[in-house]
Amino acid sequence: MGWSRWGGGSGKPCCVSGQTVHVAFIFVAVLSASAILAQVLTAVKGPRNVRLVSATSNSCTVSWSFPSSPGFNLSSFVVAAVAITSFLSSPVSVENTAGDQQKSHTILGLSPATHYNVSVWAVDTGRNTSEKSYLGVWTRIGDLSVPPQPIVKEAFHDGKRLLVVTINPPLEFHGPI
Repeated sequence: MGWSRWGGGSGKPCCVSGQTVHVAFIFVAVLSASAILAQVLTAVKGPRNVRLVSATSNSCTVSWSFPSSPGFNLSSFVVAAVAITSFLSSPVSVENTAGDQQKSHTILGLSPATHYNVSVWAVDTGRNTSEKSYLGVWTRIGDLSVPPQPIVKEAFHDGKRLLVVTINPPLEFHGPI
């Protein structure tokens, strides 16, 4: 299959394996594809080195480095937490805006015992956005106001202490069990 006749760019029809195609249409299609490709290749880099600073049962603090995108007039950062997995029936998702000079942000109002996909991206003065940077975060099951104390049990026989057992309450990374 090949070109049987070329229209010469004059808008005259040409033939492609027996079908009539207008040159103007082909030209527009090539221009549209080029514009889309140029837009994809010039995407603004997002915040770098996104990491978890701390997490509680209802919040998390993340930090990042500024994006390295010359010519991008930074206006603000957006920090979003979308619930992925939870032990609750209706976990919440949250989106906050952080100032243009901030390098960290605390997201409040999260659900306990929930795995979040946290994303951070930059917004410029023209409301254009950068690429997003992602981080997985688990909120804790619960927070301890007072650390659990060990349980001490002693065994006696005829008034003499035979055995002392100390039991430390179980803890899990996400909070008390």
